[in-house]
Amino acid sequence: MTESTAGHSTCAPGRDNWVSGLIETNGNNAAMSMHMTDQGVDNMAHQITARL
Repeated sequence: MTESTAGHSTCAPGRDNWVSGLIETNGNNAAMSMHMTDQGVDNMAHQITARL
């Protein structure tokens, strides 16, 4: 996952941030704080299914 998530850390701007922070301010609609956002989950699912 390291390569496919480069540039999408908690410090990435706006919706490029694929990990929600303790206080969600980027509008990513993460279900819980300190977890992957919807975009992060979508990327992980894509990476896994592409290799099956």
